[in-house]
Amino acid sequence: TRTYHFQAKTKHEMIDWINAIRITSERMYNELPATKKKANLIQPTININKDDDKPIRELLKIEGNDVCADCGASNPEWTSFNLGIFICIECSGVHRSLGTHISKVRSVELDSWNEEAVAFMKQHGNINVNQVYEFIQEDLNKPNKHSPRQIKEKYIRQKYQELLYANPDKVEKPVKNLKKSKMSLYKEGWLTKQGNQIKTWKRRWFVLKLLEHKCFLYYYRQRGDSQPAGAINVLNCVLRSSLLTDRPHGFEIITPDRIYVIVAENENDKQTWMDQLEEVIAHYDDENNNNNGGN
Repeated sequence: TRTYHFQAKTKHEMIDWINAIRITSERMYNELPATKKKANLIQPTININKDDDKPIRELLKIEGNDVCADCGASNPEWTSFNLGIFICIECSGVHRSLGTHISKVRSVELDSWNEEAVAFMKQHGNINVNQVYEFIQEDLNKPNKHSPRQIKEKYIRQKYQELLYANPDKVEKPVKNLKKSKMSLYKEGWLTKQGNQIKTWKRRWFVLKLLEHKCFLYYYRQRGDSQPAGAINVLNCVLRSSLLTDRPHGFEIITPDRIYVIVAENENDKQTWMDQLEEVIAHYDDENNNNNGGN
């Protein structure tokens, strides 16, 4: 075996590459015959069940949902499930950077979908949501699937963050210069982590600590230990749900050096941790943008 190291130009480009490679490998794995899957020594953390995905995939057949809500690219495989829209993989990377208080990204195929979530997506959908967020057509210059990423990012931020084109009767404008306290982003609790070399599961006490210009997720063997067993650089990672066949409520923290597979005690705890981590990432991204003059 061999480990390949790649360097992306930007964090957003890294996220797009990781998402694309992971989706492709998982699709190929799930298309293998069952006998070949069992013979494979390296099992993926995600096992897609097409029957479970059928209700959400049926919504892609509805007019408007068959293309990305933001750039019009065909066959969107991602969603902003709190907004109720279907988006392409490139636009999903921009949505992640907005922060979970604006957009929560979920995969059509790789994430689980309960009846309530599917019903919400069905009630909203691309056409209905765009009628709200693209209400003001003046000066609206919507990108297409061939537009450069920076053009798409500028448009998506104007559309959902600044609400430049939104119907004022249906969407409340955000309060500018509202800073979130770093203390409100602090979190700690028990999670179960998979080992790196030896794939055993260990319960660890996780502490999310925010420092000046950096943030680490520390994990301890016991609550109250003075020294952590390890640390994850949160500001240099990508988050995604992990549909483990034998352990539900899992998510992955993908760093340039390692993929951390972590399992929460329940689905609500898992989503709370993911929301908190994404909120921290968005918080520091905003700080960096402000310090760099928005460039």
